[in-house]
Amino acid sequence: MKHPRDVILDRHRRAEPRLNAVRSAVLSLSQTQHAKPDTPIVENRCFVLAQVAAAFWRELILPCRQIWIGLAAIWVFLAVVNFQIRPPQQAQFASVSVNALTPEIRAQLIRQYELRASLLESDITQPEENKDDRPSGKLRSAIRREWMAA
Repeated sequence: MKHPRDVILDRHRRAEPRLNAVRSAVLSLSQTQHAKPDTPIVENRCFVLAQVAAAFWRELILPCRQIWIGLAAIWVFLAVVNFQIRPPQQAQFASVSVNALTPEIRAQLIRQYELRASLLESDITQPEENKDDRPSGKLRSAIRREWMAA
C-alpha cells in the first residue's frame, strides 16, 4: 500500500515536464528583454532618483502607514488648536506704529538706547590684581613650601 507522501510525489513527477517547459519559456523571455552584455548600460540620473524614491516609499512609509497617518492627524489637530487658542491681541501689537507712542514712552526708549550705546562703547577690562589682597603677601606656592618645610 502506498503512503500519501508517495501519491503526492507521483503527481508532482507527472507535472515536472510541464513545469520545465514553463520555466524555460520564462527564462528565454527574460533574457531577450534584458540588455546584451556587450552594450553598455547608461543609467539615467532621474531614473535612479525615481528608484530611490520608490524604495524609500516602499521600505519606510508603506510598512508604517497607520503610524504615519496617526502622526499626521496629531499635527493637524495641534495646528487647529494653535490657531483657535491664539489670542486676538497679537495682531494688534504688530499694528502699533512708532508715531502712536506717547512722549513719555519715547523719552524712555531714547534713554534706554543711549544707555545701551554707552555700555557697548565702554572699555571692558579685567580687574587689576593687588598684591595687598593676598593674606600674607606671598604666592600660594611659597606658602605651601613653607608649610611643608616646617
